[in-house]
Amino acid sequence: MGTLDWIGGSIRHLRNYYDNDNNWRDCLMVQYSITQAGELNVYELLIDEKKNRALAYHCIDTPVYNTYLCGPCDGIYYLWCFDYFSPKRTMWNPALNEFIILPDITWKPNIPANSAYISESYGFGYDSKTNDYKVILILGYGDTRDGGSRVTDNPMSILIYSLKTNSWRYWGDMDNSYELERNGSYVFVNGCYYWLAARFLDYGWNYEMIVSFDITADLCHEIQLPNFECKPGNWSQLVVYHDSIAFVSVPPNDITSFSVWTWSRGVWTQKLSMKHCFGVWGAFSQ
Repeated sequence: MGTLDWIGGSIRHLRNYYDNDNNWRDCLMVQYSITQAGELNVYELLIDEKKNRALAYHCIDTPVYNTYLCGPCDGIYYLWCFDYFSPKRTMWNPALNEFIILPDITWKPNIPANSAYISESYGFGYDSKTNDYKVILILGYGDTRDGGSRVTDNPMSILIYSLKTNSWRYWGDMDNSYELERNGSYVFVNGCYYWLAARFLDYGWNYEMIVSFDITADLCHEIQLPNFECKPGNWSQLVVYHDSIAFVSVPPNDITSFSVWTWSRGVWTQKLSMKHCFGVWGAFSQ
């Protein structure tokens, strides 16, 4: 069976699964970190939205242990297992419990002297123009002279995996180098990948830019953040809001207020700014 046939079979199975099993309509997949062991587990939660509580949960065995999840796209997840010497990358269909191991990446030619790969951010989505599923990797580099722990100012490299050809290609380098927080704030909407880019200063994250990649046009862009009151320690995140990208900001030392902006046709529009009686620690897409 070809790779695209595998995806097609997954979509048919997924649609049948949702149409005939009402329990899955309120099912949520979450990731949980066991901080003391430095491990990641994936849990499946059965949610009762009317009573706002979890009815049941259980741990899911992923094809590669201790992985980060990205997706889903048509029921398929991209999985990345960090291993300094041999990172593992797979596509996983949890409904069928089947997976595809991706080939080794194609490295950037002529990596700068005293530099080595140190960070990896990623995105997974569907290219409607070529009828293909693609993975985007953004690689950052560290200085080998201090053990590779310090991120350098060398431009970050972009690699693209095509499921149709089952191969990677080196796209090129970004204009600048940012910290993308290990995909801590990433969304895919309307054929574009978006990452919230920041630099880490003494007081915490300083959010500066949104990095976007248009999978159909094969172009990378930098989007300025909305004109919000940026203070040291601001908590910010990208979400999907009514089929468009949105930016959420919570001021430091006041988790009872937040603001939301949406991006459309190259313009930010503030949708709301409010205070409430409970704290905001995370944002969900709508």
